[in-house]
Amino acid sequence: MPKLRKITCQGKQGNLAKEAGISKNPSYVCDNPTKERGSADGIHDAQAQNPLSKNPSSDVKLEPSKREKQEKVTSGKGVSAARKKNYDPDLFFKVNGKLYQRLGKIGSGGSSEVHKVISSDCTIYALKKIKLKGRDYATAYGFCQEIDYLNKLKGKNNIIQLIDYEVTDKNLLREVVNGSTSNKDGRVKDDGYIYMVLEYGEIDLAHMLSQKWKELDSNNQIIDENWLRFYWQQILQAVNTIHEERIVHSDLKPANFLLVKGALKLIDFGIAKAIMSDTTNIQRDSQVGTLSYMSPEAFMCNESDANGNTIKCGRPSDIWSLGCILYQMVYGRTPFSEYKTFWAKFKVITDPNHEITYGPVSNPWLLDLMKKCLAWDRNERWRIPQLLHHPFLVPPVPPQLSSPQEQGCMLLQLVAEACANNQEASKLCCGLQQLLRDPVTPLTFQSLTSRDQQCKLLSEMSKLCFQLRECLTKLERG
Repeated sequence: MPKLRKITCQGKQGNLAKEAGISKNPSYVCDNPTKERGSADGIHDAQAQNPLSKNPSSDVKLEPSKREKQEKVTSGKGVSAARKKNYDPDLFFKVNGKLYQRLGKIGSGGSSEVHKVISSDCTIYALKKIKLKGRDYATAYGFCQEIDYLNKLKGKNNIIQLIDYEVTDKNLLREVVNGSTSNKDGRVKDDGYIYMVLEYGEIDLAHMLSQKWKELDSNNQIIDENWLRFYWQQILQAVNTIHEERIVHSDLKPANFLLVKGALKLIDFGIAKAIMSDTTNIQRDSQVGTLSYMSPEAFMCNESDANGNTIKCGRPSDIWSLGCILYQMVYGRTPFSEYKTFWAKFKVITDPNHEITYGPVSNPWLLDLMKKCLAWDRNERWRIPQLLHHPFLVPPVPPQLSSPQEQGCMLLQLVAEACANNQEASKLCCGLQQLLRDPVTPLTFQSLTSRDQQCKLLSEMSKLCFQLRECLTKLERG
């Protein structure tokens, strides 16, 4: 049996396995979409753990498992029916034949977990491992569907990139690709897994906001509008990308925007759903989302409104979630953070008469922007193309102020119109206007190159002004 060695990178100092001790962990959401993670409401992501490797040696010698020993005993020829692994699963993950060395767990939830890993070419990735056994097929189907969406969104710079994946339950993956499921109400019995190798991010927006507001509170400051514009625009562009592909995310929140090499990228499409080509809404079998960011229609999915129409979710549901994120960026908390229980939040969010409280902001356009996203009636919410051109992001250009030269000409024009019956006054006004703005006049001030010429022009203007004053005085006395 050949000995195995840890992945090492030439030309890099130190053991890269020590990189597991990171202080700010990105949030690759694993499970439980209705639980808030990394929000300002007091619920946080799982803490990072140390690398799982406990063997300080770089050499790993594998011993046959108990099951393999039993199979050797029961087999007449003494040959193992199961092929022995040629790597240590405590040190490595294997996805489609490629080894990724564990550097530490980033987060976990339910029967899913995300690890920081390094590939053989010394690239850092995030590896998402999802256990399928015991899950209902609808949930397992959703996880496989996330792979399908990420494949469609490959090459989109503001969407997390899927590097590689493996689904051990090939039948389940085949059903997702074909758009059907044969056992919708059943549960997965086989001991299968989903492995997804993704881009690695430095920190998610939830942690960024937590850090930002700690700094602001300690220095008694307010949010910087330029910082707000910078990231808000990236958030809109990311969601606009999936909306153009007719995908509704349905679980937008700060923890699902990951900072990758300085740019925010949208992650976690576990409960996303495609919009059919002949409609603008989607049909769901249950309420989905994270409480503090769920739209009113997400709570009332498939119920009937006052007009008897079935309430469905669509792009406006994502806009509401974006409004909640913007509110949190501005105030450091979500719009409904004071309501602590599910039923309390449900009551105020689904109440069309409930008015959201907005604190004072220095820019009235910012207040208008939040209200455009958080309109209770989904038909009144702005769409992303409109939001990208909102005056908060694209301030209106003020009308160009006229120069003193133009203002003087306008004043003379008014005087000339008032003295239309007096030829002498009108002639003097026209002479002054010509001196101020006529480009062909040799005495135009911009064309003067000597002090003598400038003095000559000013003398001429003074003479005309004096004559005009005398003329106007006579008119007033007459």
